Amino acid sequence: MQHPALPKQLITLRAVFWRAFVEAHRRRPRSFYLLMATPPVLLLGAHMFDYQDNPLRFAMILGAIVLFLGVLLLQAALDTMQILRQEYQDRRSSYLETLGDNEFLEKLGARVQERNRDTT
Repeated sequence: MQHPALPKQLITLRAVFWRAFVEAHRRRPRSFYLLMATPPVLLLGAHMFDYQDNPLRFAMILGAIVLFLGVLLLQAALDTMQILRQEYQDRRSSYLETLGDNEFLEKLGARVQERNRDTT
């Protein structure tokens, strides 16, 4: 009596979700996680109004929130610059693959001349 061959390692649902999380983590910029952390930070910072009688504690909490928002804005600006840089590279590579290629330009010019001759 033969038993069916078992796979070497069983893949669990947890492993599938973990791989998907790791893959999604690679695609997302850091500012995404900072934006996700913003509501908890603001909720935790809402207690600073209870500390108005203690100016040092109030200033420390307010400073921490301002620092967090500053880091968030800086990271968002860096991510924006990276996205724009990548878009510029993609546009340049597309241009070089088409209109920047001399062989393509020659073929395009020949086709345009053929079409002009056919219409006249």
